[in-house]
Amino acid sequence: TTEIAIITGVVEFGEKRVADVMTPRDEVFALPDDAPAASIAAQVARSAFSRVPLYRGSIDEVVGVVHAFDVLRANGDERPPLRPAHA
Repeated sequence: TTEIAIITGVVEFGEKRVADVMTPRDEVFALPDDAPAASIAAQVARSAFSRVPLYRGSIDEVVGVVHAFDVLRANGDERPPLRPAHA
């Protein structure tokens, strides 16, 4: 059943080490927050991600996240809305 699958997934996840589920820093796909709208749209379209962090200065300063659907709605003509990044 669905409940058993969920519980099994939680137990399996609980047995993993942090290193097993984290993305190495040099493999994180993120964009600078001052990138032009057309550049954001093109790079998000080429990526395999639905949510992309935007940073200011360095990846250590994430200022928010753009969603691929918002990028599509903006059509590359305007910047997509910046959503909060959850810690």
